Amino acid sequence: MNIENQVKEAFSEADAGAIADVPAAIREAREQYREMKAAYYALPRNEGGKRYDQMRAIKSLFNKQFINDFDWGEAEHIARFIKNLEKNHEARNERIVAKFKKAGIENIDAANFRAVYGEAFQGLWYIDGFKVKIEIILAGGYNIQRLHQRVLVNVKKAA
Repeated sequence: MNIENQVKEAFSEADAGAIADVPAAIREAREQYREMKAAYYALPRNEGGKRYDQMRAIKSLFNKQFINDFDWGEAEHIARFIKNLEKNHEARNERIVAKFKKAGIENIDAANFRAVYGEAFQGLWYIDGFKVKIEIILAGGYNIQRLHQRVLVNVKKAA
């Protein structure tokens, strides 16, 4: 099995779990969005400050992509989100594989690797004379629209 498939296999359980969680999460978010929009439209037009605050709250919780996908309907919204999530998983795997290849690692044993989304994760392995550290962290900040997970990979020659 090549390194690309090995990395894909290492994350397969977590990726499948993340995808399985999408429909319920989208339904819940759509309901919250619907309620917040109803509250916005219920405010009289002469309550400009309150309407502005309500719209700002909506935009702080829901990114532009979510708002655009909302109009496609629930089933299509879920499908579009899953498609985007799968692209993110592929991009993550490609970044990890690129770091491994750069270090000359062509084979990994991921039997003890178990990533769990929604939780911070840190793993440390010694592979072919390299120290490989993979971390899944929660990221976000003042200019990041929402909390999300990042996968950090560090490959160094073992001392």
